[in-house]
Amino acid sequence: MLPGEDFTLDVNQIIVGKTDTREPASTTFYGNLLNFYFDGERLFDRFPSDPPVDFAVTSSTRHPTIVTGGPLVPGDPITFPPGFIHYIRVDPVQIGADARIRFMFRTHDGNGVLLYTSRSGGSFLGVELVDGQLVAVADGGTGPRYLYLPSGSPSLADSQWHELDLLRAGPDRFLLRVDGQTIGRLYYPTAPVIGQERIYIGGVPENLINHLPSAMRSRKGFIGCMATLIVNGHAYNLQEIAASLTNSRLTAGCTDSKYYSFSTKDGF
Repeated sequence: MLPGEDFTLDVNQIIVGKTDTREPASTTFYGNLLNFYFDGERLFDRFPSDPPVDFAVTSSTRHPTIVTGGPLVPGDPITFPPGFIHYIRVDPVQIGADARIRFMFRTHDGNGVLLYTSRSGGSFLGVELVDGQLVAVADGGTGPRYLYLPSGSPSLADSQWHELDLLRAGPDRFLLRVDGQTIGRLYYPTAPVIGQERIYIGGVPENLINHLPSAMRSRKGFIGCMATLIVNGHAYNLQEIAASLTNSRLTAGCTDSKYYSFSTKDGF
C-alpha cells in the first residue's frame, strides 16, 4: 500500500504446472505436487480429483468434505461396544509437513487404544487412554518419547465429549492438543513424499493387539463413542463407515458407556 492511495490486488486465476494455459501439452508438468498454499489455504485440498483417504475395509464411503475452523462438535457418532476388537482403518494417508488428525471421543472406560500408526523399520505413533489419562508415545527412530496430560488432570473417562487434535508443528514433530489445550510436541518426522501410512482409530486388528510396541500399555481397544473424524482437513462419516463394515459390532449413535461393564474378561 502507498500512503494516501487505496490499492488492492485481485487474483482470479492460479496456474500450476505450466506458465500459461495456452502452452502445448508437451510443456506441462507431470508428477506429484503436494501442500500448495495460497493465502493460508491448502488449495489442492479444495479441489481434490481423487479421495485422498481410502477406507480399504469399506464397500463405499461418502466423498470427503473439506473442514476448517475451530473446535469440533460431535457429528455422526458411533459406539465401540465392549467384548470385541474394533477399529476404523484409514489408508493410505500422507503424514506430511501439514498433516492433521482430529476426532472426538467419549467414554467411561479409562483404558484403550485411541490411535495407532506405524512404519517399516519400527517407527510408530500411538495415542491411548491409561487409567483415564491420555498418553501419546512416538518412536521416530531415536527411541520412544512420551507426552502426558499435566499432573493432576481430571480423568477423560468421564462420559463427556473430548477432542483429540494432532497437528504438524514443523517437519519433525506433532503438536498434541486435548480439548484445545496444548499438551506438547512429539517427535515423529515426516514420511517421504511417496510414503503413505495406515492409521487405526479406536483399536487395531486382533492379530496386532498383543504385538503393539512395548512402549504402549494398551492391549485392548477403545470402548465408548467416537465422532467427527477429520484427517488432513477431510471429514468422514463414521456412521456410513461402520455400516459398511462386515462382521462389525460398531453401531450408529452414542450409547452411554457408563452402562457397560468394563472387565478384562470381555474378550480383549
